[in-house]
Amino acid sequence: MSASTTASSFVHSVQGFVANVPIDVFAILAVFGLLFAYGMHFGCRRISAVLIGLYVAGFIFQAFPFDSLWSVAGDTTKAVAGVQIGLFLVILGAVAILLGNVISRELLPFRMQKWIYVGILAASICAVLLVFMHHILPLNVFYVFSEPIRGIFNSMQYAFWILIAPLVLLFFTVRH
Repeated sequence: MSASTTASSFVHSVQGFVANVPIDVFAILAVFGLLFAYGMHFGCRRISAVLIGLYVAGFIFQAFPFDSLWSVAGDTTKAVAGVQIGLFLVILGAVAILLGNVISRELLPFRMQKWIYVGILAASICAVLLVFMHHILPLNVFYVFSEPIRGIFNSMQYAFWILIAPLVLLFFTVRH
């Protein structure tokens, strides 16, 4: 086989892979990248606060008693979903800021350890967001994931373990 034939077959296989990978993977990787950059810039303390804030914001959002406020957004489902997501983000931001000030310090003696911890926490936040997207937040109004992703995150059994795993990881990444 010549080098040009090998290169051509490699290019075709890469094109086939990219064409068959759903856009979902790119969306998840983009969110992970943003969270990873946030964690590297602000530190594990702040990204840990965001992860804990997701849980608190989810509980507060679920218990929100003023459903009549959604009608302020208008009659369309996208407008109502936008207001609901906005409220969730406001709650998340407030809780993350409060918790960011409560978590006192970081003990990351090695630069590589910070990369690993931030990567783990960013992946955990992505997983929790996907569970919330399928069970709490009305994000499916704006974007519907493909069947394999929905199959993983729609299952309540998988959702339970996906929500528990980041809490266990927090135990090992956050120092007191």
